[in-house]
Amino acid sequence: MPLDDEAIIGLLLARDERGLEALNEKYRAACTSLARDVTGSAMDAEECVNDTWLRVWNTIPPEHPQSLKHYVLRITRNLSLDKWREGRADKRGGGADSLSDELDECADPSDGDLPGTDARELREAMEQFVAGLDREERAMFVLRYWHGKPVADIARAFGMLPNTVTVRLKRTRAKLRAYLTERGIQI
Repeated sequence: MPLDDEAIIGLLLARDERGLEALNEKYRAACTSLARDVTGSAMDAEECVNDTWLRVWNTIPPEHPQSLKHYVLRITRNLSLDKWREGRADKRGGGADSLSDELDECADPSDGDLPGTDARELREAMEQFVAGLDREERAMFVLRYWHGKPVADIARAFGMLPNTVTVRLKRTRAKLRAYLTERGIQI
């Protein structure tokens, strides 16, 4: 039976390598799936997950995350996006490429170089926007733009045609753009 998150964090804080083993056992599948969806490559995903464990080991302590799952997935996502960007010049059309194209019309909360907008302000606005979406719309948005799931997978999960999901995501992006514009956030 896997350890609970607080027990894993306790082992990591004590610098006990069993914390990494427990972390790997509990979250490897979720992290691998996320990394594969973003990078479009099983080999890159494996590297990102291994780098995630190293990053966790190097940051706990001093960090003590409230949610280990979200902490680990955020690290995996960021490392996967970095890996995807690194290989983008050589590879086109896979992984996060379509996500980037879709969100070009909106703001990317991980981009701290937006003129006139600080990353914290943008992140808070994005969190408020997503929280205000209805449950189904929020789930589709998060699956697509946080987890990097393909439209076909989202459509299957919701029992919809891919075109229906595409249209709904486009409408949600338009709402996001209007929401950010209303708040004076430059995009």
